[in-house]
Amino acid sequence: MHLLEGVAAILVSVCIYAWAYGKHHGPGAPGWAKGQLFASLISVLLVALFPVGAGFVALGLTEAMTPASWAGLVALAVLPVAIWKAVPRLARRA
Repeated sequence: MHLLEGVAAILVSVCIYAWAYGKHHGPGAPGWAKGQLFASLISVLLVALFPVGAGFVALGLTEAMTPASWAGLVALAVLPVAIWKAVPRLARRA
């Protein structure tokens, strides 16, 4: 189960980064997305979330394999494709 939770945390952190990047660098970026507070909040969130996800992945790889662990392993294999599909839509500058 830890493997699945770790993969989910990593995917969420990458999607949050892509969303924030699109909001901050877009041509019609709102004022709240251009400020230091927005950048700091996203940075703190990512600094906390991504390593926790990586730790859960490492913990999940050291445990005995259960059906949830196998689902996490499959998700770990599918994660690059999911990120590749989701990130361009989130980082779109519109």
